[in-house]
Amino acid sequence: YGVQGELTIENGGRVDSNDAYVSWGMLSSDSNVTVAGVGAGTAVASHWALLGSLAVGQTDYGWVEVLDGGNLYVTQNVEVRNGELAIDGRHANGDPSEIDILGSVFVGGPGTQGQFLLLRAARGGIDGDLVLGRDGPGYLEMLGASVIAQPTQLDVVDPSAGLCAIGRAFDGTVSLDDGGLFRCRTIEVGGAPGTTGNGTLTVDGGMVRALDILTVGQVGGGAGLVTMMNNALVATNGTYITPNGAIDGSGTLAVNFFGLLNEGTLSPAINVLYPLTEDP
Repeated sequence: YGVQGELTIENGGRVDSNDAYVSWGMLSSDSNVTVAGVGAGTAVASHWALLGSLAVGQTDYGWVEVLDGGNLYVTQNVEVRNGELAIDGRHANGDPSEIDILGSVFVGGPGTQGQFLLLRAARGGIDGDLVLGRDGPGYLEMLGASVIAQPTQLDVVDPSAGLCAIGRAFDGTVSLDDGGLFRCRTIEVGGAPGTTGNGTLTVDGGMVRALDILTVGQVGGGAGLVTMMNNALVATNGTYITPNGAIDGSGTLAVNFFGLLNEGTLSPAINVLYPLTEDP
């Protein structure tokens, strides 16, 4: 607070915190935290454990990087406002850089677009919800094509939560390539009714899985756009394309029990797969 700050956790080190603020307050300066690697001669990952919440960025820019097999564990919520949270890569021993959050994640705030990045076979799990665009534009990027043997994976699938909201009061964007695997219980692309944020989901060869319903666009809310390319796969238990929603490009949309309701736009190059039915 008031000056630039930097924290590095490496070589199997561990820091336990309550709440943490990376660049915070009106007098803050750009600040960062890095969690990287494992202990020499051991398989013990460098680890930052928070018993409370994590806030990244406010007046100035904050960023948190988890690299080379490091771990970040947060018991409550994470807010990425004017900043970046990046989980990147694997260690040579095969352990992924990893983030586990027992609460929800909110990306977007005043200033620079809030960014949540999972890169090069990193892993993430969120037990609450993922909300992009609550207090400002929010962005999630999942890139893993350079390490295709292990997906870059984010799971937001808790039965009591698991909403991935792409766009709320402000715009929200999710982008993944052919090494990305994005799994949510429910996905809403476009701001909720009464809000104006638009939502964009770009699937460039990767896989998106909605264990329940994918809703594209919101009646009385923001517009939603899903763009598919390069053999992309979107698999859902049901898909609803609202009048201000669209799925364009080319790829496969697999729907299960609840089927497909299209009141918007569906590209003819999208191959829709329905459940197999038994012969009578």
